[in-house]
Amino acid sequence: MFLKKSIKLKGQVLIEFTFCMIIILLMLWSMVQIMGWVSRDPVARRQAHYDTLRSNGSIGQQLDSYFYEPIPLNAIWRP
Repeated sequence: MFLKKSIKLKGQVLIEFTFCMIIILLMLWSMVQIMGWVSRDPVARRQAHYDTLRSNGSIGQQLDSYFYEPIPLNAIWRP
């Protein structure tokens, strides 16, 4: 009787541990994706600003604050 109860508890612990590890891995993956998205936009903005300043355009074109269009953040999974 005691043996059957301990086997059931070990199985429950294994399943709970597995689900917790899956959730932790998903959270870590999400954090890595967010850090990638957060750093991608300022880098693209800096490059666009540099290209605008290095172009042979007018001063008005260089001073235009709408030289950049933000990149889309694919935060929603679309199949």
